[in-house]
Amino acid sequence: TIIASAMNTVGDANAYARGIEVTATTFAGGLSNGGTISANALVNGTGIEMNATGIRFNASVFSGTIVNSGQIIATASGNTNEVFATGLSVQASTFSGGLTTAVSNSGSLIARAGSNGSGAQAFGVSLAGNSIFAGSIVNSGTIAGLITRGTGLGVGIEVSQTGAVTITNSGLVEGTTWGISETNTSTNPGTLTINLTGGTIMGSTTTTGGAIGLSAHADVLNISGGTIVGNVVGGGTANTVNVNMGTGSFNYAYEIAGIGTLNLKSGALLLQNLTGPGVSAQTYNQSPGTTLALEVSPAATNNHASVTASGTVSLGAGSVL
Repeated sequence: TIIASAMNTVGDANAYARGIEVTATTFAGGLSNGGTISANALVNGTGIEMNATGIRFNASVFSGTIVNSGQIIATASGNTNEVFATGLSVQASTFSGGLTTAVSNSGSLIARAGSNGSGAQAFGVSLAGNSIFAGSIVNSGTIAGLITRGTGLGVGIEVSQTGAVTITNSGLVEGTTWGISETNTSTNPGTLTINLTGGTIMGSTTTTGGAIGLSAHADVLNISGGTIVGNVVGGGTANTVNVNMGTGSFNYAYEIAGIGTLNLKSGALLLQNLTGPGVSAQTYNQSPGTTLALEVSPAATNNHASVTASGTVSLGAGSVL
């Protein structure tokens, strides 16, 4: 067990807590945790910044795999807006995973931040500081970024990079604002592929945030199982969503919007959102033998779910609406 605590109860001072911090030019190897790593930052006075991080890597080159089967928990609480909590933070010019997997989590990676204002930020996993990322994130446990008091930004997994990142989830990824957020707004061709094979990805179900936020690059969401709670917010026509349920059904009560293409490749897609289109895309493709089902509620003001496509609709032979 590793516990790091920083506390300031009076006066104007910062509080920083790091469970493990590695600063190096080159870090080759890995880190494995099967126990408990806890970082806690608390300011009851008028501190400027509260910052708690479970594990933090700051290196020019990081090559290796981070494996967590235990608990990594970061908690920050204060009276001002500058309140930050991160379970795992990797900031490197180049981050490449050993044997392609960069982060593997089967335990708990949780960040909680709370403040009296609106500036709290919590990230379960933050890889936003990497110029080049090569590898994957595999989660069968829990990754969460939660705002516990006040308002702010809570993200389960945040990525922004040049390179190809794959996130495979069969556990729980949760954020108060976003479950998974790709924040690459530059012209760098960084792409994100999300494979939802089971479990849940969940974020805000209000107008701010959603379950998944994609960039303007060629991001891909592959759905073969599991549940999405919240909207999927696309970044433009380069985005693709593939629903490939085999003989099963993907039931979805929110909205997939702002994407280029949705492909219903196998199984059934049941849309249950009555307040707006369940899918808004440029192109909708439905393969032979698949089923698109739209929920109908005669008593509701908007009494049926729908799909909208600004461009092409393609229905394969034997597909069912």
